Amino acid sequence: ITSLNSQINTAQNEVNQAQSDYDKALNDYNSTMSPLDQAKKNLADFESKYATDLNRLETGSQGYYESLGCYDDIKHIFDVNNDSEARADLASYTHMGQAGDATSLDNMKASIDYLKEYDKLRQQNGLSTPKVSMAAMAIAQVNANYAQVEGNHSSVYGYSENLAWGYGEANTSGSPFRGWYDYEKKQFESGNHKFSEVGHYLNIMNPEDETTGFALQKVNGVYAQEFGYQEDKDTVMTIDEFEQSFNSYYNNLKSVDSQHKALQDALKNASS
Repeated sequence: ITSLNSQINTAQNEVNQAQSDYDKALNDYNSTMSPLDQAKKNLADFESKYATDLNRLETGSQGYYESLGCYDDIKHIFDVNNDSEARADLASYTHMGQAGDATSLDNMKASIDYLKEYDKLRQQNGLSTPKVSMAAMAIAQVNANYAQVEGNHSSVYGYSENLAWGYGEANTSGSPFRGWYDYEKKQFESGNHKFSEVGHYLNIMNPEDETTGFALQKVNGVYAQEFGYQEDKDTVMTIDEFEQSFNSYYNNLKSVDSQHKALQDALKNASS
């Protein structure tokens, strides 16, 4: 009897351990997500964490201005309900952040090389370079979009402005500066001082300008550069500072976009 009781106790201990193992295994099984559920959760968690960045991928230059904290000061430039009828009409030519529009992130990034070429030309002539103004950038963007449709200056804002159509990459034979600067400089130095014929060159070389902004519609070959004075509440930076600031913003958004697409692909794979 003693021996059998000992065997019973041993067996009961084994049963208890087996029940414990079973309970743990069942709990683990119930708490483990399927690959599909895990993929859904990963995507949802990412979209929650990076909601602001994902939204800014669709808002073009607006998102960048918001990241600087200056959009409220310049949003009237993009407002189709602006109290000024002329400014409201000009804003209607812009489709914020859409591919091809001057406010798209890719076109805004492309503007940096043209600003750097402008800086190089100023330095060659012993001139300091105006700061990049976010107000001037915004005005250049709406004017580039207007010029793509209307083929002319809008003359809405009181900035000096260079426009060009059908040119190409900065720092090449196709750059708009080949016309604005190279050709008109030769004209000016040969004695032609008519502003209507050498005004682009004179705008580039104006020693009194404090700010500038550049925009383009790269697909359609429309280029706009603004020249002016620093506005109240304007956000300005050197060209180098602007390049570093914008590229950091742009690269971060592209990284978020790449990760987001990878998680979307993982969900598709899990669903199938």
